[in-house]
Amino acid sequence: MSGSGDITVWINSPGGDCVAAAQIYNMLMDYKGDVTVKIDGIAASAASVIAMAGTKVLMSPTALMMIHNPLTVAIGDSEEMQKGPDQRSPGHPRFQTVP
Repeated sequence: MSGSGDITVWINSPGGDCVAAAQIYNMLMDYKGDVTVKIDGIAASAASVIAMAGTKVLMSPTALMMIHNPLTVAIGDSEEMQKGPDQRSPGHPRFQTVP
């Protein structure tokens, strides 16, 4: 990752794709400098994952952080339908890695 020094990430987002959020989280965690996250509006859903990559997380008194259980949609036969809930369970190892 190029660049040096400390950075500030401003978040005001209702969230989005969890795979994209995981990539942003990983990139910020790998950054060598300090990462200050400032939430001045909302950091909901996937945006709350990104916020957790901050060395320091600051929230406005009027800001909101929303964390919820995983949401999914499954399409397919009965075996595929069963995979959806199993893979999105809060107990699934994928969701136990973010501090």
